[in-house]
Amino acid sequence: MVQLWETLLNLIFPPRQQCPLCHNPSENDLICTQCSQWLATKQKERYCYRCGRPVNNVALCSQCMQQEWPFTLARAVAPYSGPLKKAIQRFKYHQKQKLAVPLGRLMVQRVINEPLYRQADLIVPVPLADAKLRRRGFNQATLLARQVSVGLNIPLNEVLRRTADTSPQVNLNRQQRMQNLQQAFTLKNNINLSGKTALLIDDVITTGGTVSAATEVLLKQGGVKQVLVLTLAATAKST
Repeated sequence: MVQLWETLLNLIFPPRQQCPLCHNPSENDLICTQCSQWLATKQKERYCYRCGRPVNNVALCSQCMQQEWPFTLARAVAPYSGPLKKAIQRFKYHQKQKLAVPLGRLMVQRVINEPLYRQADLIVPVPLADAKLRRRGFNQATLLARQVSVGLNIPLNEVLRRTADTSPQVNLNRQQRMQNLQQAFTLKNNINLSGKTALLIDDVITTGGTVSAATEVLLKQGGVKQVLVLTLAATAKST
């Protein structure tokens, strides 16, 4: 009902064109010059080759030097900061589903020239638990995955199911997050994905716990050859 009312209002009073990131006026709803410059600057900064999180003049972050990940690589559009952080928060928590289109395009641009990502056979969104999906009304990872699927011309397959409505990750330390995610995912209907490369989509990578738990299921239950991870943003460090 709320969306119908907003649609009617938009027909009568067309909304002003805005930058998807900073929400300031922008021609044709394109990313404004200031945000484009911010993204360009951030994307030139060093990032961990393995997990994609920001680093300072090293090839691997401290966490990746100490542990192995089940996924092959992870990449993010930019750090979880500035206008990108604000856009993600509006997208997830303020019913701004239309932001999936420009944000998804940024994800496509991030990996379109990386050969390994072009080898993906299917795109898999990280699922929400049913209770959280009902409360929010949509899964942000699925909306993003649809845009990435179109942009990379790789089929979308929602093969994962979330078996538990885990506690919010943002308020937990790394060890608590890992415990929180144990047995959080399963594969739908014992699907056989033997030999395939899966591209796993989520909005933010923090500790890597969520995408690792989902990756383990794709590898062990689905039989995929490898999993690549793509997110909108990456936190500066694991906490």
